[in-house]
Amino acid sequence: MGVVSTQFWAMAMTTTSRAVCANRISMNAMAREHDLKCWDVYWDAISNGEKTFEVRRDDRGFQKGDTLILKRWDRERNNFTRTISDNRPYELRRRIKYVLTGGQFGIEPGYVVLGLGR
Repeated sequence: MGVVSTQFWAMAMTTTSRAVCANRISMNAMAREHDLKCWDVYWDAISNGEKTFEVRRDDRGFQKGDTLILKRWDRERNNFTRTISDNRPYELRRRIKYVLTGGQFGIEPGYVVLGLGR
């Protein structure tokens, strides 16, 4: 009886491990990338590490684990730009680490505050 119980337990653990692995894969497959314009002053602050959040209209269904591709936008020239000082590329990639939805803490409904990380 001990051998049968051990074999059953081993089979149950293998099945559970497969289910957990499959769940992790499907969760990662659901993460999306969002191409977004980012005003130059805010892009620079994110690039320098001063700004670790982004406030956006929640029109894309942002979720934890998604990636933002922030493109530096010059409002005056109305086009994408590079920084003048060191010619850095105009694109930053940041992963969403936290999503604070609107309708609470003074955030307008329909907006989100996204905590950003690398």
